[in-house]
Amino acid sequence: MQREEANFSMTLPERLAAEGPKNYLLKLSGDYFAEKPNAIGVTIDGTTTYVTDVANDGSLSIRFTTLKVGEEIDVTLKLSVPEIKSPKDLGISTDERTLTYFLKSVELEAA
Repeated sequence: MQREEANFSMTLPERLAAEGPKNYLLKLSGDYFAEKPNAIGVTIDGTTTYVTDVANDGSLSIRFTTLKVGEEIDVTLKLSVPEIKSPKDLGISTDERTLTYFLKSVELEAA
């Protein structure tokens, strides 16, 4: 994430529509380029949800419920970070962009 907010889309698995609402656990793995965020806001398809677990290692867990089947959902993360730094500031590389979070992987599980 180059700023404090980032968006991505993902496709939900196929299932029988008659099953009703489905609960999911969205697991994100990454690295913070600055301090651990004070707060993390998450919006999934326009509905605000909450991060249920924020680990120091950059792992985030988000629970949500949806009626969608086999469709794309839009996910927006907003991190409130006290001080945004660049990889150059941190001595990692010569990259001068201010970054907040490096998303490495996304995993979706039925919850």
